[in-house]
Amino acid sequence: MGLIIWILIALLGGLYITGPIADPDLWWHITTGRWIIAHRAVPVVDHWNMFGAGKEWRAYSWLCEVLFAAIERLYGVEGLMFLKAAFGVMVSLSLCYAFGRIAKDWMFGSLLGLYATVSLFNHFTLRPQAVTWALFAVALCFADSFAEGRARGKALAMLCVVSLFWANIHITSIFGILAVFLWCAGAGGSLSLSLKPSLFMAVFLLFTPYFGGEVFSLISQSTHPFSYSTVAEFQPAQINHYSTGFLVILLAVYFIFLHFRASTFPKAHLLMVALFAFMGLAVIKFMPYGVIAAGAAIAYLWRQNEGSECGLGMLGRGLLRLREIYFSHIEGNGFAVFVLALCAVHVAGISGSPLLSYAQLPVKAVDFIEKHHLPKPILNLFGDGGYLMYRYSREDGTPKMLVAIDGRTNVVPFEIMKKHSSAVRGRLDWKEYFNAVKPNTVLWRTEGPLTAILKETGNWCMVYRDGDLDRGHVVFVKEEFSNGLPCL
Repeated sequence: MGLIIWILIALLGGLYITGPIADPDLWWHITTGRWIIAHRAVPVVDHWNMFGAGKEWRAYSWLCEVLFAAIERLYGVEGLMFLKAAFGVMVSLSLCYAFGRIAKDWMFGSLLGLYATVSLFNHFTLRPQAVTWALFAVALCFADSFAEGRARGKALAMLCVVSLFWANIHITSIFGILAVFLWCAGAGGSLSLSLKPSLFMAVFLLFTPYFGGEVFSLISQSTHPFSYSTVAEFQPAQINHYSTGFLVILLAVYFIFLHFRASTFPKAHLLMVALFAFMGLAVIKFMPYGVIAAGAAIAYLWRQNEGSECGLGMLGRGLLRLREIYFSHIEGNGFAVFVLALCAVHVAGISGSPLLSYAQLPVKAVDFIEKHHLPKPILNLFGDGGYLMYRYSREDGTPKMLVAIDGRTNVVPFEIMKKHSSAVRGRLDWKEYFNAVKPNTVLWRTEGPLTAILKETGNWCMVYRDGDLDRGHVVFVKEEFSNGLPCL
């Protein structure tokens, strides 16, 4: 019964964070995957961007991109929605498993894993990054096994497998290598022993179609969070962000536990938590790594406490009481049925909701552009470019139209991003972006200041609008190309 409840709790967490498909970047991943499948090779130059076509570019997430493209081709949007739910459950299971193994307490690990999963609600989308969260947690789990001396050969082999998959899914694999080193160092191993798994993992970074060239992509993108301040995922965390509160609470719990183990706590673990927490607070897209690092460190201190009544203070004592109540009164008394019912409610909610988030994706706006054959080029926002790539590409991934800007910061030149940012903010030099793209059609957001500016210029006619004043999409076309369409 305990195993069934554990699985159901993990399932509940994964279903909770699964919502409609809303991330525009998914669509450029699908487009890239289509190209890879059709050409049976990974691209070495860009093919889709107006200002990046022909320039060096690495599809460092090629493995997920092929998966996304294959699922989309075989099963459509319904298949992508199922895949998103599967990814959510995978992340939840990985967190519950890793924290449970580290804590050597499946009940505490499940509680911690469910908490961490819920904190990912605003971050979770169908993107390669979601897989790396699971790999990060599993890497810490196997690093703990290696540091403890439990089946070190198996743990080392599994860490190499994690590194191999991570290297072919996302360029953040260096995060896992660094975390594994700090974890092993914190467990009291010698420097050579702590370095061993990280060095083995580093070797497997070379087993990619680019033979480890993704490292150069990582280096080239290292300053992007500080250069592209208008990109939402590169902005610093704020206290009103959903996930920030979860991380702050986890850090508070961690430091409370440290207070009661001041003489014995692993200092390298503290460094790991501080590093990834700082990264998450400085750049919000890295917040999940901070949550997972803090959760793993808390699980480790829980194990070190070994069930002592006073080893972790009143908070630890309260958690132990909760554990006793769970095993004596809750587990087995219909609790599994209750959790199963909650899972069923979430499944019903997912199946009864729209598969696509039309508030985030310009689906209807692009439908309008195609229906009325509005002229190219199309000027667009950074976030909408990925969907435009998808809509204006063929089944083999080759482009029918080059997009002005898309979700790939390592493709779009900095000068274009700067001009785009001016247009987003409605600055005096907003026309610089228009001068670079030379558009005949504009796809924009309703709530942006540029929408009001274009309505007042007299040269552009707003021919389409959806949503409301706070969120939606608008389409502008030059007056001479309106073809009788009424200006709204």
